[in-house]
Amino acid sequence: MKNSIDKYLRQAHIESASARISRIATRAARAGYLLVRGRPGGREWALLDAGDGEVVYSAARLEEIEGWLDT
Repeated sequence: MKNSIDKYLRQAHIESASARISRIATRAARAGYLLVRGRPGGREWALLDAGDGEVVYSAARLEEIEGWLDT
């Protein structure tokens, strides 16, 4: 039973994280940016200019990306 609960909680966390990333990516796109991971498997995030692909801003955490988009 405990394993089932743990599995459910992990899945809920993954879905929640996925929804959050999707929401931030949508915000970025509306502002003219593309949200990407800084490097494959890495923990750094980057906002690229949607037109030329240049890095506009990068941060270790999504909270920092959100804060930058708020400015």
